[in-house]
Amino acid sequence: MSALKNIRVGISYSDYYLPKKYLTVNEFFNSLKNFSLPEGYSDMESFCESFYKQKKITGVYVEEEKQEVEMFEGLVEKFFNDSGVRPQDIDVLIYTKGVPIHVCSVNVPYYVHKKFDLKRDVITFNVDQTCGASLTSIHVAESLIRTGKYRSALILSSSLIKDLERRNVQVTLISDAAGVLYMEREPRKLLIRDYLSRTTGSYSFTIENFTKRGNYRELVNYIADGAETMKELLRRNNLDFEAIKVICPQNTTYGGYEIYASLLGIDIRKVYLENISRGAHTGDVDTIRNLTDITGQKLVSKGELMIAYGLGWGTSWNAALLEMLQD
Repeated sequence: MSALKNIRVGISYSDYYLPKKYLTVNEFFNSLKNFSLPEGYSDMESFCESFYKQKKITGVYVEEEKQEVEMFEGLVEKFFNDSGVRPQDIDVLIYTKGVPIHVCSVNVPYYVHKKFDLKRDVITFNVDQTCGASLTSIHVAESLIRTGKYRSALILSSSLIKDLERRNVQVTLISDAAGVLYMEREPRKLLIRDYLSRTTGSYSFTIENFTKRGNYRELVNYIADGAETMKELLRRNNLDFEAIKVICPQNTTYGGYEIYASLLGIDIRKVYLENISRGAHTGDVDTIRNLTDITGQKLVSKGELMIAYGLGWGTSWNAALLEMLQD
């Protein structure tokens, strides 16, 4: 049993896909059929200028060329080519979206399983938790690998919205995207030092519950729960935020992270916010996109720590303490 506790698990590879088509904020709102200028704005230009000042979002990515399985085909094929991992090395395959029963659509993880001829005994399943599914999947995969029965896991994440109108969720905009993340024993990139997930056990909420009622005080309470999750993660590891080089967030809005920074008592520059401007929120692909860019830009050096944080509507707050393993 002690040998199992000493198993080192983490992330060795991550990558993401963004569509070619990009709509600026002005182009996006002008494309909406059911959008009316809010009170106080006389024209679209002044509204979009104000929108950018408040949210720091310049536009969204919209997929018009590829089906979801095509996006994953490209990402997974690139993963095998770039990483040296073989299809037969995959033990667990997780897809971070639910697949509706009795709907004539492709079951993505099983499609990938067959397309790349993975082993028949690969554990394949879906995790459906809006926005927080990638982080939840990381913890589930870590737990499975720590049993000693499995060596690795491949996580597939996507954000696809067919209805343009539904991309506007008031507090942010949603882009299309897809991502892959590979985990294994003795990882090559990021070691998982600890993980904490908390929930209030409340009813299921969506962002509309807050924005339609204008109840932003309740939204701030949810941010406070997230801040407390990160604080507790550090407390139980005898750390403070001085020990954290960067926080890998979800790409919602800059204003929201100003509140987080205030509650955490940190400089907002500790939060990686570069991807909010172009593309804003890509669901739980945000986690994979930001981890990929943070490590790709070498913002964390060998031995330094970071927190990957996310809020999943439903509702849960998730935070992973990660250690960089390479220069």
